[in-house]
Amino acid sequence: LCLLGAIVSLFLVNHHIESVSGLSDGPSLCSLSEGFDCDAVNNSPYSKLLGLPVASYALFFFLALAAFTLLGCKSFGLSESTFW
Repeated sequence: LCLLGAIVSLFLVNHHIESVSGLSDGPSLCSLSEGFDCDAVNNSPYSKLLGLPVASYALFFFLALAAFTLLGCKSFGLSESTFW
């Protein structure tokens, strides 16, 4: 689940950078209507926290969680293949 969360977060960081810089070639996959529009969220002032996209904090969280999980497995004598 950490890997899935990191992939989704990486996609959202990439989408944020493309949306803000004007590099996107059209609406995003989750821009379905006026009431459900990811591009509107990405262009709002609430899409950044301390100058970084909010999804970048999620990316850091999921990568740190995966690292701590692997460290915990080694300390309990479990191998990484237990979770893959």
